[in-house]
Order: sequence, then C-alpha cells, then structure tokens
Amino acid sequence: MSDNNDLNPNDISLFGNVDSFVGITLNENYQITELLGESNNNLTYLAKNLNNKNIPDLIIVKI
Repeated sequence: MSDNNDLNPNDISLFGNVDSFVGITLNENYQITELLGESNNNLTYLAKNLNNKNIPDLIIVKI
C-alpha cells in the first residue's frame, strides 16, 4: 500500500482507479478518451468513434 503522502485528491474516486478505462477500445469502435463524471451507480466517459460514419465523432458512454 502506498504512503498517504503519495495520494492525489484528484485521483480519488468512489469506484477506485477509474482512469484505467481511459484509453481502452470498446467493440473495436469506440476509444474512451476521458472520465467526465461519476455517481453512486455509474461512470460517464467521453469516447471517440473510430469506425461508424453514421454517428457523431464523439459520444458519451455510461458504465
């Protein structure tokens, strides 16, 4: 376990280390680019559309 002095208040989340989702690709179509917010029941991310030309380039993903 790390020393409490190493903790950054901006890294604390209700769901643990949620930034681990940033950078992953979902279904080979959407790359998660940043965490937008969180609540008790979900996380909201901004994702970039990689393949589908029928939807916008940026979408919101709730997990």
